[in-house]
Amino acid sequence: MAVLWREYNRNMEYGICLPVFANPGKIQFRTPGLLSISWETITNYSLFADENNFSSVYIADHLMLGKHNEIYDCLTTMAAIAQATKTIKIYPIHLCTGFGNKLHLVKKLLTIDAISNGRLGLFFDYGWRELEFNQFGYEFNSIDKRIEQMVRVLECVGTYFNNPRITKITTNQKQRFPDLGFHSPRSSSDIWLGEADEPKMLEAIATYGNGFNSMPCSVSTLKQKVTSIARYAEKKNNSKLLHNISLETQLLIRETDEECKVEIDRLISLEKYNKANDKDIIKQLKKVDKSYKDLPTYEELQRNYLIGTPKFVDERIKQFKKIGINHIMLWPLDAPKFNSLELFKSYFLN
Repeated sequence: MAVLWREYNRNMEYGICLPVFANPGKIQFRTPGLLSISWETITNYSLFADENNFSSVYIADHLMLGKHNEIYDCLTTMAAIAQATKTIKIYPIHLCTGFGNKLHLVKKLLTIDAISNGRLGLFFDYGWRELEFNQFGYEFNSIDKRIEQMVRVLECVGTYFNNPRITKITTNQKQRFPDLGFHSPRSSSDIWLGEADEPKMLEAIATYGNGFNSMPCSVSTLKQKVTSIARYAEKKNNSKLLHNISLETQLLIRETDEECKVEIDRLISLEKYNKANDKDIIKQLKKVDKSYKDLPTYEELQRNYLIGTPKFVDERIKQFKKIGINHIMLWPLDAPKFNSLELFKSYFLN
């Protein structure tokens, strides 16, 4: 089997998004092949990443999501995966800063950092799913107020993890936080943020962020996002931000397009097992990607995701690299199977 390794792959990192919720049949939302969640599958995916040259794993932070609103808790799962693995970094996906007390959040992050021996990744968002806020008793404020709340959390987290950009801000503001211990190890202080769909969020990313992540989208939409990030980063003298651009996307890879199409049909057929209420999710997907369609063709799926033959995926990754992407987070659409991950490993990581 030929390895599609290119010079552009030298500085590219790949992570696996763990299947912590089931969403059967929903081909555009992450886990269409899962009929139910399984801790065994989650740990097996984590160990696969740890043993096969992937750089990281990612755990989605939602309180209710997918079939039966059943999703593993993000920080609890991160702690368990930290104990089970040895080398990979462990990130949340868009850790919501609107769920709970900021010092309590820091305490949990410091604990995971200690368990993982410094392999914790920091990745935040202000939260957008009103249903979750309401059901768990958290106040769902305006977007601007949620972003302001996120900034206060970032200042707290960044101070404890010795983030240079943030400690400079909090020192100037003479902010004081209690000693929570766990002084060593401390993970990389880099803070990743996303999404780039609000001016105030772009301002926060450029001020506090060391990395930006985009949700799945087309190459043209991704270019627009990176251009916006670059413009704000220049204003804030934050050149490092442009060296840490990540893309979250979906992966389905087979040797031929026909095999891909057969698998997509199989995945879509599973929707009969899923009664999830996802209208708000679809609304959010359309907000961050204007090209989103409810009933996409195969070609439209290929436009927004890594779906196709190894050659197609190779060419698309090359396009991402030219835009400035250096980290790709992969949701294997055929989970709990390993077909896509095995092929990706064989062609791009060996």
